[in-house]
Amino acid sequence: MDCREAQALIVPFIEGKLNDEQNEKFIEHIEGCSDCYDELEVYYIVMVGVKQLDEDEHILVDFKGDLKKYIASKKEAIARKHSRRTRRKLGGITALILLACVAGFVSYNVYNHPDLTARYIQRIASGINVDISAASGRTRSFITRQTADYFVNSSFDMPLRRIQTAGEEGTDNE
Repeated sequence: MDCREAQALIVPFIEGKLNDEQNEKFIEHIEGCSDCYDELEVYYIVMVGVKQLDEDEHILVDFKGDLKKYIASKKEAIARKHSRRTRRKLGGITALILLACVAGFVSYNVYNHPDLTARYIQRIASGINVDISAASGRTRSFITRQTADYFVNSSFDMPLRRIQTAGEEGTDNE
């Protein structure tokens, strides 16, 4: 922002009519340009003084101190807005990472442990009173598997991979 643009924004700045982006650029300029800051100070004194005269108030005012406080409040509002925006972005990124981790975990378990997944789906379905069984009474599953790949021990219903040794066909080792 150059001096001509900054001087055109002095009155709207004092009246509080600038948006956050304009306020930020304006404040950045006046903090680096003493001529524009002096011009702002003069306008501020005149506008606030005339307003007091119109309202028949005769209060001793520290115009320069009030202007510095006004600028500081605008800077603080801009900083709060940037802080909120940053927190929202970080929150969104965190949510996406968490969602990706959960999706990866579920995907891994669905494809590497089909029996567990089918059992949990059945438990969830019964917990929410949804019947996912076929007409024959067997549970339908979206997981395809060969029954010969797994066996279930009646006392321990965790799916275990069948281990066969060279001379022991059909024997299950635990």
